[in-house]
Amino acid sequence: MKLALPIELALAAVFLGGVFVAQVPDGHFVVSAHEHVSLSAGPGGLFLVDPRIPGAPVPVAGLGADLTGLGIAGAGANCVAIRRQDGALLAGERGLITKAIHLHEILLAGTSAASDVKVFVGTVADPFGGGIHQVAVLPDGNALIAVGGLAATAPLNGALLGVVDFAAGTVSPLALPPGLGSHATALAVDRAGATAYAYVAPTEASPFGDLYAVPLASPASATKLASALQDVSGLAVDGKGRVLAAASFPSPAIHAVDPLTGSIAKLASPADVNGLGLEAATDQAVYVHNGATSPPGVYRLDAMGTSHLLTTGVTGVASGVDVRANPRTYGDGTAGLATYDWQVAPNPGGLPRVGSASFTLTVSSTSGSAAGVAYASFNPASFPFLGTTALIDPVGSFAAGNVPADGTVPVPIPADPALVGVATYFHSFHLDAGAPFGLASSPGLLAVVLD
Repeated sequence: MKLALPIELALAAVFLGGVFVAQVPDGHFVVSAHEHVSLSAGPGGLFLVDPRIPGAPVPVAGLGADLTGLGIAGAGANCVAIRRQDGALLAGERGLITKAIHLHEILLAGTSAASDVKVFVGTVADPFGGGIHQVAVLPDGNALIAVGGLAATAPLNGALLGVVDFAAGTVSPLALPPGLGSHATALAVDRAGATAYAYVAPTEASPFGDLYAVPLASPASATKLASALQDVSGLAVDGKGRVLAAASFPSPAIHAVDPLTGSIAKLASPADVNGLGLEAATDQAVYVHNGATSPPGVYRLDAMGTSHLLTTGVTGVASGVDVRANPRTYGDGTAGLATYDWQVAPNPGGLPRVGSASFTLTVSSTSGSAAGVAYASFNPASFPFLGTTALIDPVGSFAAGNVPADGTVPVPIPADPALVGVATYFHSFHLDAGAPFGLASSPGLLAVVLD
């Protein structure tokens, strides 16, 4: 297909046409931190961090003392996750004995909390402290939490895992097999949202524990995946389906655990890791130092195992990290004989960075051939179109290019600094005899240009 404009000019026109405002800047990291009971680390809170340009983090303003720990020893934000569906921040508290613990749903206006809805999950009963150690977002937008050190009272009634539904304001306990321990110190969920991985230890202070695979449909049938890793402080699932684990034993390191065999491979050897996440587009781990022996640092771990420091400006004890995925999909595609989707976790073309002449997007197909055509616009939409749902605004839209059989769509990004922070939306269509009117489609895709 011949394009109406050269791709570079067309993209420049689209990118410059619409600035995208997100809850967390797309591609950026959000870090949680809490006050320490004995270190002079300062108050914690939530902080926004550029994914590539080192510099000072941006603190989220307007948070209460239960998330900053200001004036409350040992309290603050212990973990954080970004809800893909709307960009809301889900932040879990920690604290010392008798502290009431909540999970917060925070919407931002710029870099300030515009709203903060919190759900009570329990009260700390462990003398060493406790709270929500890690939170993960499920496909339906609800939150899965891992807790420890809480009293065996409602709503969790002693369960170490629970599902928080903010719309209903409820917490539903997930009962693991009895006798595993009193603290689930780390948590991650696979891409399908079917299996959770939880590290369970006897107490907050204990370095000993086990990594479990937990079928969310039947958590009582959880099985032990690995015992060799100890003092695990964070978990994530990468694009290969491996469980990444930050552990201090047998040596301080980030490891990859095969979920089928339990075999363990060391990826890198940073010390004092207190929170672990994943940059989906590149399949690279991100992590935070806890500040026990050095300033709380935020790092990206590249594919070669090299750590890249992004900031040491987080105050308090850095305890968790998540990434606002970029690019990411939205809406639903229309299937035919095949189903079409965008590959974003990871994206073979990497991050959409300004001046990236080699940036690409990729469509996958269950039939093996993804041939079709991709369109772009600077605004999303949702309206019926020839048996599909069109997910981009037709006003100002243009053909981004033919989608070849292998699905790779070149999308060179002009070297124009004015493009940083602006967005484009993509949607692909495919001739498919099994689809309504013979036309199938992918979900929509959003890509925001980074510096």
